[in-house]
Amino acid sequence: MWFFYALIATVAFALVNVVDSMIVEHMEAHPLRNQWCQSFGGVLMLSAAAPFLSLNITWMTPLLIAGAVGVLADLLFLYTIHHIDVSLVNIAWALQALIITAMALVFFHEHWTSYESIGAVIILGTIVVLSLSHAQFSWRAVALLGGIALLNAQYYLLQKYVLLQGADIVSAAYWGLAGREVCSFLIPWLIPSFRGQLAPLRDKKLPFFVMMAAAASLFFFAITMATFSYQAGPASLVSVVSNVQPFFVIGLAWVFSILTPRFAPKEELSRASVTAKIVAFISVFFGLALLAWNQ
Repeated sequence: MWFFYALIATVAFALVNVVDSMIVEHMEAHPLRNQWCQSFGGVLMLSAAAPFLSLNITWMTPLLIAGAVGVLADLLFLYTIHHIDVSLVNIAWALQALIITAMALVFFHEHWTSYESIGAVIILGTIVVLSLSHAQFSWRAVALLGGIALLNAQYYLLQKYVLLQGADIVSAAYWGLAGREVCSFLIPWLIPSFRGQLAPLRDKKLPFFVMMAAAASLFFFAITMATFSYQAGPASLVSVVSNVQPFFVIGLAWVFSILTPRFAPKEELSRASVTAKIVAFISVFFGLALLAWNQ
């Protein structure tokens, strides 16, 4: 059953990426306005779910703080997908896995084996080759993706720590998400200069808010499926399944480019570009599988 949950979560996360790209390309490119609209739906969904969950508050405060810091990663993600293909942004998750594996060596005294070394070389080597061969994938793009990875890694490292201390995965996921969504929602109200940047939202039409609601709903659905998968199956195997996400992103981008060509996500779909990206993603997939080999 865990495989079904993991696969559904992976497809849902890929769809979130594609929908976000469509919004940024055609409706609203400003990261803060984007994030605030989605956080509004997120706060509502978290509030509605809370009465039905048995939440442990032992690690609530540090998880809320880590989640709040993760808002910076979300803003950077929304900025980045406006400048490079949405499938290429998935390289950030490979860098994130690499950072978490390296930091776990320091903080959790985990062993670094030859498998991790080979996996790290494959991932970093692929990024170097891709940056030299793909026009969009500049070193500036690599730096942006590295920033996303670092800002997300701090939360997942803390989550890993509290889970090792006996916290349940539902509470760990909930409080981290709550920190992210509540902070995203409150920032414009607490900082006057940011509040003024929300003014253009008054002129948005219904389709914009429908897309925002769809993105927020898909994200929480994906998180729910991912939580179920980690509860039901081995974490290393679940992470391997999730590593196929960029292939789904390219596939979904191609589907939307046919169904809604005037509202397509940012994704270059020429034969040369798709071939280069698929080869890179296959290479990264094997690198990530090696990173997860002994977990």
